[in-house]
Amino acid sequence: MKPAAPAPSTTKPAHAATPVASCAAPRAPSPAQNNDDEEEDDMDLDKAAAAVFLRRHIVHTPSAYTSMHGQRLTLVQFILATLDVMGHLDKEVDSETKVALVKWVYSLQHPHGGFVGSDHIPEADLASTYSALVCLVILGDTLAAVNRKTMAKWLHRLQSSITGGYRQYESQPEDLTDLRFGYCAMVAHKLLGIPLAPAACDAAIEYIVAKQTYEGGFGLKPSSEAHGGYTYCAVAALALLDALDRVCDRSALIHWAVARQELGYSGRIGKPNDTCYSFWIGASLAMLDALDLIDPDKNALFLCSQRTLFGGLSKDATSPPDLLHTYMGIAGMALQQHLLPAMAAKVQLADLDVVTNISVRALRHLHAAGGPDVLKDEQHAAAAVEVPE
Repeated sequence: MKPAAPAPSTTKPAHAATPVASCAAPRAPSPAQNNDDEEEDDMDLDKAAAAVFLRRHIVHTPSAYTSMHGQRLTLVQFILATLDVMGHLDKEVDSETKVALVKWVYSLQHPHGGFVGSDHIPEADLASTYSALVCLVILGDTLAAVNRKTMAKWLHRLQSSITGGYRQYESQPEDLTDLRFGYCAMVAHKLLGIPLAPAACDAAIEYIVAKQTYEGGFGLKPSSEAHGGYTYCAVAALALLDALDRVCDRSALIHWAVARQELGYSGRIGKPNDTCYSFWIGASLAMLDALDLIDPDKNALFLCSQRTLFGGLSKDATSPPDLLHTYMGIAGMALQQHLLPAMAAKVQLADLDVVTNISVRALRHLHAAGGPDVLKDEQHAAAAVEVPE
């Protein structure tokens, strides 16, 4: 398959479900609606249909994504990462297109460090930089063309001397920091082999651990509501810093995360189940060696119930499919598939490094090509950023 352009041309806030239609999409048959003889066939994510859904987005991105034009890198990341985890990357993206995509990603590298989200955006940001690096690794690039000198200086400037956290943009006030961008910075350090100075490392750790709330999870502020997305970013960043032992109350964190499951997972107390939290919460528990405390059958049932006739996965039963939830749902299934051997044999998803949210296959290729060894071992990747003495 060869797309008409090297990247989707339209965009919508990454946290929002992005519709392909103005109303809820027709649902694929739910496993719960079938008899026992049919249930085994329906407990499937239907990778072929998902591949068709993704192919349509490469060739022509729906107009509902127009507001996300500045986040084109993130859209491409979701498409490539989903195809990679499903084992469909080489089938859907030919060699010529991979070369074109790599060239396009590098065209967004900012001369002062980092990557911009789209060609009309003047300033680099951490979220787009994370997406750019993930895309390049998935596409088999060695990251040799990333300017590490300017990247290191840019990352240093983004860390606040006030809070120890990271801003998304250099132009933002120093105190406008966020756990999400600290995570993006730590992944960039790891993938590029850029060491973090001891003082910067300590400041980042202190910033993160201070965001654990009374509920057990992590929030935007210590006094705010714990949230599944912030919790993942906090736990993964600490794993990259080799500082998971610095979590103030590990038991409360695990209890809060496990309590997020009903059928699937919710991101906050009292909120409905949402497909994307199968990854955010599931990956957090995996890094805490507590994934075996969840009910994988229930989560698999929920995820398979979010299939639509369009081929992608939706946020919930009332929403249309979108790129974010399609990837996060399939990634959530991938990280728990070892708990369901029968389903694992059927869906055959790639192993994920839950810390960087990149396939083990792609990270091994990066290391074999001379890049850093991101994986701590073959099963679990909580590798630390090397801090010089």
